[in-house]
Amino acid sequence: NGNYKMEIIIDDSDEDLPVFEFLKDSLTVNETVESLEIPIKRITGDISKKVDVYCYTRGKTAEPGLDFEERNKFLEFITFEPYETEKSCNVKILNDAFFEAEEYFEVRLGLKKNLLENGEMTKPAKIGERNSIQVFIQNEEDRKAGIEKKKKEERERKAREKAEAKAK
Repeated sequence: NGNYKMEIIIDDSDEDLPVFEFLKDSLTVNETVESLEIPIKRITGDISKKVDVYCYTRGKTAEPGLDFEERNKFLEFITFEPYETEKSCNVKILNDAFFEAEEYFEVRLGLKKNLLENGEMTKPAKIGERNSIQVFIQNEEDRKAGIEKKKKEERERKAREKAEAKAK
């Protein structure tokens, strides 16, 4: 007979959207590192499409401009080309000469929405559960320098006291 019938079903659900997330919940760095590469992974879903993912910072006890260079939510994105599964978000760490206790800031992920011809906005992907990472900044060199300065000041104070006691 030769009559064949074919049915094509297009699944346009969110189930196949690529999912992006950080690999860790937190990182600890020394203030002297200058630059930090934070890995972002495309963990599931369709990897055949180009997707822009925002990687931006939020100050907590560490302050943008003083402790780290701020990444703006709407200007700082990372482009995953088709079939790329891992990229890094670069954050600059700022070193000052002052001892500070451990401080932290957050780095977060977001999605760049696409504007369709009909005026609707669409998300080309999803953000996974690990959508933010806490970055802890330690300050060992300044702490050690501060301890050495205090020891030197203490030795000088004791020497002055000894000299004053002899002078009496």
